[in-house]
Amino acid sequence: MKRAALNIAGVSFFVLAGICWACGFDPQTCATKATTGSAAIFVIVMVAGRIALNMIVTDVMEQPREEQAKDQER
Repeated sequence: MKRAALNIAGVSFFVLAGICWACGFDPQTCATKATTGSAAIFVIVMVAGRIALNMIVTDVMEQPREEQAKDQER
């Protein structure tokens, strides 16, 4: 998960820097905004990935319990 978040943040850094540069901002401003934006995207991807993984694991763990409950009812 961390590798994917780093890749996405790295790509977003260059995209944000390119957009900022195309708008005519100072290079220091572009670097600061791109760094801040990519750090925020990294955190968002990490949190979203953990939530998604937790949901998947929880669902997989509950499936056998539901099947056992159905078998006991029979």
